[in-house]
Amino acid sequence: MKSKIIALLLSLTLVMLAVSGCTDTDREEKTGEMDVSDVVVLKEIPAGFEYLGARMLSVGEVLDGVCNESEFVESSEGIYKGDGFDIYVTTVETPSEDDAENLVSRYKATFPPMSKGDRFIEESINDHFVTRIVWHVTNKGEEVERYAYIWNNGSYVFHIRGGTSDPLILREFAEATGY
Repeated sequence: MKSKIIALLLSLTLVMLAVSGCTDTDREEKTGEMDVSDVVVLKEIPAGFEYLGARMLSVGEVLDGVCNESEFVESSEGIYKGDGFDIYVTTVETPSEDDAENLVSRYKATFPPMSKGDRFIEESINDHFVTRIVWHVTNKGEEVERYAYIWNNGSYVFHIRGGTSDPLILREFAEATGY
């Protein structure tokens, strides 16, 4: 009888540990790596937006096709809906930090110089430098600015973009990644 009670208490303890989250199944904590599909699901979504879902990206879909097979491990994109436009949070895992840095540089090289103003603006977010990219589009017959943020953290590349003329909204998403 005593052994049945001990076995029952032990079973209950194990169930409580599993339910409470005390058992570690998080890849980042175990290996120091992040999972790209988890990173694009922000824990704190900026006000006025809702999370619509995420999708895995193929190598040809990453950063307007500038990624190549040798520097691609996997990629995921989180989609967030705001009032009249969407924001896309993309994370790309590369084999190494050098590959990530090269990918960011190659992506930035796809943008031609601007006739006036700076195309690339370096900012500090989450204790490291990121690049804000500026370009112009025609929206309803009017020329408006659009923005994206790009940076690497180790062997991961982060890219935040959306159909807004307000860079502060994109900055909030960049900060919300925590990377």
